[in-house]
Amino acid sequence: MDILLETETHLFWEEEGILCFKYKQPVIDLDVARNGIAIRAKLTQNAQRLVFSDCSLVNNVTSEARIYYASVLTAKTTMALAVLAPNMITKVLAAFFLNFNRPKMPYKFFGTKQKAFQWLHEIGERNDQ
Repeated sequence: MDILLETETHLFWEEEGILCFKYKQPVIDLDVARNGIAIRAKLTQNAQRLVFSDCSLVNNVTSEARIYYASVLTAKTTMALAVLAPNMITKVLAAFFLNFNRPKMPYKFFGTKQKAFQWLHEIGERNDQ
């Protein structure tokens, strides 16, 4: 695991060719969402990447942040996004997001990092063909 950047709200690293980040706080608002996307764009130089997001500490995502995450802007730097949602709160948030905020890229929630990485690698292999 190569740590790329740590801020007050996020930890970014690269692992197995996947850009990874973890939220370091329980509430994701529009400022946190914008900041995270800006950092991802800078780290990837605006290139589309496979992305893993660890949401294990998250217990609330504001409606403004959900709308922002589902925007075309987010899809510009994200080939596919796998989200770690290991507990009931994050699973409920995940289901709500997918049902009401339709992201513009492949987006899936997982209970384990291993399954999330497996799915991302499958997406990456399909895009390489």
